[in-house]
Amino acid sequence: MQTINTNNGDYSFEPQKFTLGIKVIDMVISKENLLLFQKIMKNNNIFFSLAYGTLLGAIRENNFIEHDEDIDVAIIKEDEDDFLDTLFELQENGFIVGRYEQSLLSVIRKDEYIDIYIFEKTLFGNRKFGNEILKEKYLFNTIEYDFLSSHFNIPKDYIEYLEVHYGENWKVPLKNTHACNPSLYLKTKQYIQKRIPLLFKFLSWFKAKVK
Repeated sequence: MQTINTNNGDYSFEPQKFTLGIKVIDMVISKENLLLFQKIMKNNNIFFSLAYGTLLGAIRENNFIEHDEDIDVAIIKEDEDDFLDTLFELQENGFIVGRYEQSLLSVIRKDEYIDIYIFEKTLFGNRKFGNEILKEKYLFNTIEYDFLSSHFNIPKDYIEYLEVHYGENWKVPLKNTHACNPSLYLKTKQYIQKRIPLLFKFLSWFKAKVK
């Protein structure tokens, strides 16, 4: 059993096991879940945006990706406490928490889940989740996009966002790929280390100093 401290009391839950590639998204239930999640977030003035595979599906298919597993949304670290305060309201509406680790929280309803990625501020106008580095503008410079008979926040530069995460061929459906691309950070790190070694040494020194 794991406990999350909120301003509305301690929320306890039993962590669930998540294994990539064992399920296919139920689009009907997932639509119901996302619209309900959106309603609760609006009631509590919590801003979120579509992310990763859900954003890709919204733009490319105007639906969820049929071989995806879940819903992906993003919030910023500064809103994390306010978001945690909604856990009991989410629970009253049928959601349970399935995991909360490394700035990732997943809620489950009717066996379909929503991954909430919590991005914290980092260097050079970026945000990070684990090893994933994201330009801050993708979280703040947003537009409303028609999706599932509602309006959802997405990055204004969504095509650039999709090219960064999925490459220039993002319009081509690919199975057995995860929405989050954790190798992006490592690729950037390796590129700087190889091409700009002095900058890499400085960033490594600076990172050690600010820890």
